[in-house]
Amino acid sequence: MSRLYYGLIFFIAITLTVSCGLIEFDFSTSAKGKIKKPDFCPPQTGVFEIPQAFKEHLTSQLNDVISNSFDDIIAEVKKQDTWPADEIILTKLSMEQTSIPSSPASYSTLGFISELKIYISLDDGSDEFLFASVKNSDDKARKLVFDVADKTKNIINYIDKGFKIRIDSKLRDCPSEDIAFKNNLTVHIKL
Repeated sequence: MSRLYYGLIFFIAITLTVSCGLIEFDFSTSAKGKIKKPDFCPPQTGVFEIPQAFKEHLTSQLNDVISNSFDDIIAEVKKQDTWPADEIILTKLSMEQTSIPSSPASYSTLGFISELKIYISLDDGSDEFLFASVKNSDDKARKLVFDVADKTKNIINYIDKGFKIRIDSKLRDCPSEDIAFKNNLTVHIKL
């Protein structure tokens, strides 16, 4: 009887261990956005700070595509019958142009971006950190692969409680036409 009792306890302990935090998987999602050409662009004399109205537009677009990606993450975790997850860590982020320019140049591709830093904070502005950044040396780039600033940072609170984006950017040009893009995001999830 005692063997059966200890075997049952062992089985229950293993079952609880497996169901609490040992399910891990990577999840990738993408969301589409559009960068509209700005109404005004300063004279192009090398790399320059992003004009305020264009900065607000770019921030809004990045906020929307990241928000849509976060919604996809929530839906995926809920498929596992659990929310919130124990841990969600950003592992990859890229921005890929989906509109084909008539002549690839910095003003018609994502090559207009020289440098872009994305900061994320909770909805109230607290707990801001560098989410991802890219330094782009290709003035005809159709894809930007971001460096993830902290591949150990648990972003579950930003997904669950709401977030906002702030960007710092330097441009080499302004887009001369609207640029459609998709944001590709991969996270590692622990349940």
